[in-house]
Amino acid sequence: NIPDNIKETLNDNSEILECFKDAQVLHIFERLDKIEKIQILNEISTVATDDQKAEKIIKAIENLETKRS
Repeated sequence: NIPDNIKETLNDNSEILECFKDAQVLHIFERLDKIEKIQILNEISTVATDDQKAEKIIKAIENLETKRS
């Protein structure tokens, strides 16, 4: 049985990953090392409001686009 707080994190992350996928940067995100991925996801999911979350997601997408090779 998965604890609720972990479930929430997974749901949050799948929402974020969905955004990355829509922005066509998911494959870039997936190439990052685990620590970098966790940092990006934590930075997004630790904000208070959905607006802040959206801003963080946009920033993360822009950062990932710069890593396009």
